[in-house]
Amino acid sequence: MVDTFTLNQLIRYTYQECSPDERLLIEEIASEDWSLREEIEILKAAKRFIPQVLFSAKPSSLERIMNYSQKQV
Repeated sequence: MVDTFTLNQLIRYTYQECSPDERLLIEEIASEDWSLREEIEILKAAKRFIPQVLFSAKPSSLERIMNYSQKQV
């Protein structure tokens, strides 16, 4: 992997959370550096294995939180 990028930067790239300039730079360098390209592909594959879980709180829990926050003002 290219020493120019940290693992955090590549993860942000994988999750499309980096700046447009950073994205373009990573893509430009990855087009010429097979080890960087391979690292990105590994991160993308790992991302696909993470379950897409959605959490939702019980309405009673939300109501308690709202009541508590109103008392704190």
